[in-house]
Amino acid sequence: MRYWHGSAGLVRIFSIFGNIRALYILNGFIILLLIILLLFLMIRHKMAAPAAAVCIGAVMISIWFVPFSLEYTWTVMLALIFSVAALQISIKKPDRPLYGLFLFSGMLTCYMDFLTTETLTLTLPLLILLYREHGEQKENYKRTAGRSVIWAVGFIMTWISKWVMASVVLKENAMPYVTEHVEERLGGNIGISLPGYLLGAVWRNLSCLFPFGYGPAGLMAGLALLIFAAYRLYVYKVSGWDRKYLTALAAIAVIPFIRFLVLHNHSYLHYFFTYRALMGTVTAAVLVIWEINRPSGV
Repeated sequence: MRYWHGSAGLVRIFSIFGNIRALYILNGFIILLLIILLLFLMIRHKMAAPAAAVCIGAVMISIWFVPFSLEYTWTVMLALIFSVAALQISIKKPDRPLYGLFLFSGMLTCYMDFLTTETLTLTLPLLILLYREHGEQKENYKRTAGRSVIWAVGFIMTWISKWVMASVVLKENAMPYVTEHVEERLGGNIGISLPGYLLGAVWRNLSCLFPFGYGPAGLMAGLALLIFAAYRLYVYKVSGWDRKYLTALAAIAVIPFIRFLVLHNHSYLHYFFTYRALMGTVTAAVLVIWEINRPSGV
């Protein structure tokens, strides 16, 4: 019951027809197809910046390993699916706020997966819509906040429903069990101070990003990339930034870090897969650099 995932039902069905290796191949094919479809839509509609940002984000979370996990592959798939859906709907019906889509995204994320890279299904579609809509719709930033809240409502209410149904079906009060494990993920005790816990939760996740997690050579390459990004920001910065847009990007970028800090025990111990939620942060960072360095009129 502790590690209940709705995705297990799909795995069981597939196991009737194929083995685990075939499922890995299918996962890889689906993720690749979704990435190609998303990039095609963005490039077709002159959204080169988010297309590049998504590619960089995918590389930095080592997305090529994702198909080989039956646990966190689902959030990556869902993030790509909802990104494609959100972009396509916004193209055809730009006045739609898409609250229903984000509600469904939060619900399905909680159903299919719990506590791996769940925020990715929020941040990736949100960033793509934010880029497409900024400067075009007056209420865009309110929509961004509304979409975030409604996603969280869908996620939390689905989680609560799970335990209510568990109590009904099992005919026992599941709340003591729930409370125990919530406290464990929020706090826990592995013998280090709270500041060390919090800093460790953030640092251990950041250190897994490509290429930082690939030894001394990877660390040097990562530092070189950071220096290059800082150089771009300083030397090629232009005036006329959309500060509200940059603030919204920054707010979305910190969502994974808020998750790491709130669930610091879980994020500290399971950093080797929770770090992939940082794809949203990396994507936002690339869009920030683009906005600050963007030539006027582009």
